[in-house]
Amino acid sequence: MPSTGRAERRARAASVVATAMRKDVREFIRRLEAAGLTVEATPGHYRVLRDGKPLRKANGMPFMLPFSPDTTRWRKSALVELRRLGIDL
Repeated sequence: MPSTGRAERRARAASVVATAMRKDVREFIRRLEAAGLTVEATPGHYRVLRDGKPLRKANGMPFMLPFSPDTTRWRKSALVELRRLGIDL
């Protein structure tokens, strides 16, 4: 089987994400995009970018959102971390 390119795998993952994403996650991503951030689907998480570069938390780790969260606790902690970075949603 021929190897698929990275862009092709990413496009395929994005199409799967669009159909399987929970409504609360979609709404939160729309809020992030309205604030000028970009959200990119990766296996297991959503990567948040600012000006094409990964958004970093105060401790230097990249800011990520869970792919399929079981609870809504992730949203509260994400909002707190974003406020620390000066981003109000």
